[in-house]
Amino acid sequence: MSNRTRHLPGARLRLLAVAAAGALVALMAPIAAPSALPQAHAEGTTITGTRSGDFAWDPKTNAPMTAAPSVSVDQTDNLTDQVVHVTWKNFSPTTDLSGNPIPSYKAGGGSAYYPVQIRQCRGVDPAVTWRSDTQTCYSFTPDNPNSDHGVGNVANAITGPTNTGEAFFHVETSQANDQLGCSVTQACSLVIVPNWGGVQPKSGTGVSCADHSKDKGNLLGRYASDNNIALSCSWADRFVVPLHFAPTPNDCPAKEPAFATQGSPMLERAMQLWQAGWCTDSAPLSLDFDSGTNEYLARESFLSGSGALTSATDVAAVTRPAGSLPAGARHFTYAPLATSGIAIAVRVDDPSTGGFVSNVTLNARLMAKLLTQSYALRYGCTNSADPSKQAADCDPGVRGNPVSIFADPEFQHLNPGFPSHSADVNIGQFLPLVLAGNSDLTYELTRWIESDPDAAAFLDGKPDESGMHVNTYYRGIDYPLDQFQVQDPGYAGPGPTNHPGWGTMQVAWSPISGLDNVVTSALIDRPSGVDITVPQGDCAQNCVYARMAPSLIGSRVTFAVVDAGDAAAEQFPVARLVNGAGVAVAPTTQSMAAAVKGMTTNVDKITQSANFDNTDPKAYPLTMVDYAMVPTCGLSGAKANAIGALLDKAASTQYGQEPGTLAPGYVALNAGQKSQSAAAAQAVRAQACPPNPPTGNPPSDNGGGNNDNNGGGSGGSASTDGAGGNGATGSGSGSGLASSTGPTSGAGPHSVTGQSPNAVPAAFGTKHGDSAGPARLVLPILLAVGGVLLLGGPGVYLAWASGAGPNIARRLRSLLRFGRGH
Repeated sequence: MSNRTRHLPGARLRLLAVAAAGALVALMAPIAAPSALPQAHAEGTTITGTRSGDFAWDPKTNAPMTAAPSVSVDQTDNLTDQVVHVTWKNFSPTTDLSGNPIPSYKAGGGSAYYPVQIRQCRGVDPAVTWRSDTQTCYSFTPDNPNSDHGVGNVANAITGPTNTGEAFFHVETSQANDQLGCSVTQACSLVIVPNWGGVQPKSGTGVSCADHSKDKGNLLGRYASDNNIALSCSWADRFVVPLHFAPTPNDCPAKEPAFATQGSPMLERAMQLWQAGWCTDSAPLSLDFDSGTNEYLARESFLSGSGALTSATDVAAVTRPAGSLPAGARHFTYAPLATSGIAIAVRVDDPSTGGFVSNVTLNARLMAKLLTQSYALRYGCTNSADPSKQAADCDPGVRGNPVSIFADPEFQHLNPGFPSHSADVNIGQFLPLVLAGNSDLTYELTRWIESDPDAAAFLDGKPDESGMHVNTYYRGIDYPLDQFQVQDPGYAGPGPTNHPGWGTMQVAWSPISGLDNVVTSALIDRPSGVDITVPQGDCAQNCVYARMAPSLIGSRVTFAVVDAGDAAAEQFPVARLVNGAGVAVAPTTQSMAAAVKGMTTNVDKITQSANFDNTDPKAYPLTMVDYAMVPTCGLSGAKANAIGALLDKAASTQYGQEPGTLAPGYVALNAGQKSQSAAAAQAVRAQACPPNPPTGNPPSDNGGGNNDNNGGGSGGSASTDGAGGNGATGSGSGSGLASSTGPTSGAGPHSVTGQSPNAVPAAFGTKHGDSAGPARLVLPILLAVGGVLLLGGPGVYLAWASGAGPNIARRLRSLLRFGRGH
């Protein structure tokens, strides 16, 4: 069966290349208990005592510690591609090069004494080897400890001054790392290497693990100043924790799937666990699930019965119902599968402790500020609206605004006592990680923002109580949207070095293709920002700018819009969101169940959407129900029964982490939803071709133009400029993005011609101050099918140039067949 893997080997290789270049980019810190989704973890494992029997070395007393060291892992059974929580005690405290304890450690350059290394290894008792062809763990060549071979999984971590530490380590199945190959048939282990020092020569002679006179040359436990570079002492003190992996859909018996399902990436965690269990239970069911096809395309493919960009699907997984039906649409109904939600992952270092800050609170207006690039994002700019008090190079579109969310009085009011952050934090980290392309997740998030009076007024240009205003590129943007629009490219025209980006925002924001890549970027704390102040290459012909590298411990600031299932699996700290009752609530099983009770039923009389006026203080506002669009006409008996079985199994699922259960981060159907599911299952099995549920157009998504494969699409009818549709052979009207072969006219700041070599790329423009009207520069269509001009996930570079940008845009236009989603 073909279902999307969470991290393809190629993506993992790119990830490792980035990590290798950044020294401690994968470093995990001691983390304070965050506001997080509840974890239904299986029983964990605790190991006391090292393989060698040694105790940790205490640099404060220059003697071994008297208490036995131990390591605990919170989950070691039924593992998938997920994060596990590793804790340890009675270890040597990690210090900086001056011997200071870890709270003052900034990790710059990767220099630390007595760190901890965590490795995922193949086998239950992995033995270290220096042969380059061995990929048991993370192997090196004999003469170069920094030369890694194979595809390993390793992270460095720290021990605090109390001799304790913790890390959130991402374990990988064979689907993510086929070199290690960990699965139900290939045993693996987690190896924790404490690096307590001692003389560790590469040869077998002169080893003296009790001699700590040269510890200060032993960085990361890998090498010493006298070129004694083996890890014999550290490896002898290792802890080995056996790992047991759950079956994945790849472990199901080879069999033709009974039907094909496409859609919601938010459902992927639940579906993978279901698939792995259902294919071998007492009434086996094998199905294909592709969450790489977004909800819009899944709806189109399902309703038409034949996919224009995708293969036809038998079942579409969506959270938002169809707004209209095409002529000749197939007969169908909706069936609830599970409840999930949108989580705002917030991984922010506390500079005073080295851990993550816990219990961050956000509201709709703060999210509007983040999603419209409304912070100044340039150190040296003041919070004064008086231009004479501003640095000359401050971005006029955000002049007078706080430099970051942490300097925003609104954030400070909601988060009293939040630690101050210095300029060591790169300003590009304040651009949130978000999903590119059409998404029901994006629509619901922006619908929540639009529903809030303060957030809506801010988007329309009304400053908040402290005088902060929306980025003028975004003023008047019409929420809700089903795809993020990057309207401020950080471009001000020629500067001292005659390249874009000089003297304005220091980074360009870029949505990321694929929810998996958003999650991966959050895991390694890699910002989505692209540094546009330092070009690479000859800017006379082609300015190339790299995406920012992962952040180092002590300076990590990551905001990411993810789904609740991934947030639970990866143990992300998540923000509490202010709901309709004015109460800050985290996404939990209880808070999402409470939100379902107050949901509004849509015009189809089946599907439900969050009611943002709900005054239940327990309700989490960004709660969503995942639905299956299922056929009620034209199926064979076998396929109809199989789809009916899907609905029956989903409705009866129990919470857990074993295959066939409902994964953490999801809420099981309530009694009313189970009745809906049973009715839908009966209708599918009957195949009596009943009338379709009523449909109604949901709220406008910024007046986006419709697309027509035979001609130009028409512009939107909203009060603000919509994005023109793209026609295969004709022209469109809207904000000025060129059609594939014909001219486009628009009301935006630029009007460009489809084939002109001088076409202005959609992400370019001229910075405007806070004047009467918005600079309407939009980038919706380039993101329509997950193709991005700016960025496509880890390791991808941005090409901005007088020649390269338009060429990329023209190539992308030939792929764009659909406009905004239904």
